[in-house]
Amino acid sequence: MNNKKYESEYKRIFSGTFPIEETVVVIETVVEEGDIVGLSSANKFGKLDATYSIPYGVAYNKMDSLPGAVEIILTGSLHTDFVKLESGKEEEQIQKLRLIGIFVK
Repeated sequence: MNNKKYESEYKRIFSGTFPIEETVVVIETVVEEGDIVGLSSANKFGKLDATYSIPYGVAYNKMDSLPGAVEIILTGSLHTDFVKLESGKEEEQIQKLRLIGIFVK
């Protein structure tokens, strides 16, 4: 008889009653749940950095291969523990996310 151990982790993602909108996009860089996704000047998506500098949304799931399809949260009220904000730039990134309809609480 094979014994299997199953583990589940509770993650609080959404906060409040703000409407949620999501879409699936093809991403050029590795992202995990909660990473901020940015858009480059060449209209490609990736993890927010100097190349992908225009905030677009927050990754809802992890991708397995490059390039890969990822669900992106476009609007909504998200819990602060879910969104991975860059250390030292938290307030700046929260303000940029508010401009596109994502509220971090």
